[in-house]
Amino acid sequence: MSRYTPLVLFPLLAMMACTADMGVATDVGVTAGGAQDIGLAREVVEAGFIPGSESYTAEGLISEHDLPLVGEDCSEALCPRGAAATVEPLDGRGTRMLVQLGFGSRFDQEGFARGPLDLALAVDVSGSMAGSKIEATRDALHTLADELDAGDTVSLVAFDDRAEVRLPLTTMDAEGRDRLHTEIDRLQDRGSTNIEAGLSLAYGQIPDLGPDADGLGQRVMLFTDALPNVGATGTGSFVELARVHADMDIGLTVLGLGLDLGTELATAMSEVRGGNHFTLLEAEDIRTVFDEDFDYIVTPVAYDLDVEIRPVTSLHVETGLGAPVDEAAGTVRFGVSTLFFSRSNGGLGVLLAPDDGVLAALPDDEVVHFVLSYEQAADGVVVERTLRVAFDGGESWTGDVYESAAADDEGVYKMAALVDVFDALGAGSAFCEGSLDGGVAADRMKRALDRVEAADAELGDRSFADERELLSKLRSNLSHGASRCL
Repeated sequence: MSRYTPLVLFPLLAMMACTADMGVATDVGVTAGGAQDIGLAREVVEAGFIPGSESYTAEGLISEHDLPLVGEDCSEALCPRGAAATVEPLDGRGTRMLVQLGFGSRFDQEGFARGPLDLALAVDVSGSMAGSKIEATRDALHTLADELDAGDTVSLVAFDDRAEVRLPLTTMDAEGRDRLHTEIDRLQDRGSTNIEAGLSLAYGQIPDLGPDADGLGQRVMLFTDALPNVGATGTGSFVELARVHADMDIGLTVLGLGLDLGTELATAMSEVRGGNHFTLLEAEDIRTVFDEDFDYIVTPVAYDLDVEIRPVTSLHVETGLGAPVDEAAGTVRFGVSTLFFSRSNGGLGVLLAPDDGVLAALPDDEVVHFVLSYEQAADGVVVERTLRVAFDGGESWTGDVYESAAADDEGVYKMAALVDVFDALGAGSAFCEGSLDGGVAADRMKRALDRVEAADAELGDRSFADERELLSKLRSNLSHGASRCL
């Protein structure tokens, strides 16, 4: 059960160019920015190897799933929601409380429409992009071009060891789209990789409209395998470049390509204000991102989400999932630079541990308060709210099938299973790093697989069938020992 108390009330918004009816609608979800998938780790596992910890994040895994939370009817752009569950971590440290923070919105998918867009495309055409990567990039760009219309303007920048404008900022009417398609066909791999030059030139294509933007979205999309070897090569340099332009309300979407993707760089750049990151490894990834999801990934709903976590029983914060938590303590904070509209309902998770080490009795009242503040993307108004989350005992999702979780809501039940998936991936990485015995890692993977199979059987959710396949293949790879460690 959850309740929220508005500390600052704000009017209904005409969010961007959304044209949803003013009634209750829950079809449009809200997800955090940053990494939106663990596509690289999945491909590594499918190729027969064990992914390193740098190739996946909890927020990327969570963002791949729809984790809806039941709540009161939402009549605003953003409505905080929460739910709780008990979980049994794979490492045997004892029962924990998992609390999910999610958001509802009043907009529905049928009525949702993004606003006009100034878009600069920075495309890596260096030698490391040769073959399937440059082909996938062209396919993605062609799909993207077909999503644009006369309300949008687009510039195309290609870079290897130097950068050049292939298409100046052009209105995407029929003639403009034809010109863009032609320039996309001309993209060929060559030379070294100077991401700094390409990104800087792309940012320079976006006009500085200042207060005259009137809801116009401005964004750079970077297509790269994130392996710079000329110019700036340090993560900090690119993050600072992205941050400077984020302060000018120019968002950044990083599209990563290839199994040798520099994930650390791509993820760090996407975590700035207005940023997100997707992995493009298969035709299905391209179709999903640029056909089904394009309007959402370029439409932020809120910036600078700050959450103070206040457990109200004999619990303390142990781990954050989907957002960083600085330390284990009674009251801690985490933050997310951007929340985007989405086809799916995202979520941030917190594991709470008992102060005395043993959860002797389940809480029967409120377990945590989330004190939130965020800036509305539509008008810059800062909103403050308190969300109170209680645990009702898991009557809706008792542990008859999925023995590790007793959850109050389907969304947090799903998140509990994703905690197991993430921990199983972590067991594989720890084995490869030499910090976990292979037998222990195998046992954790087996327990995670059993739980996810049970969750899949109960939910009939295709996404959990995918997780079952991932864990099964990961266990098989581990059985071959250290030779499968990347």
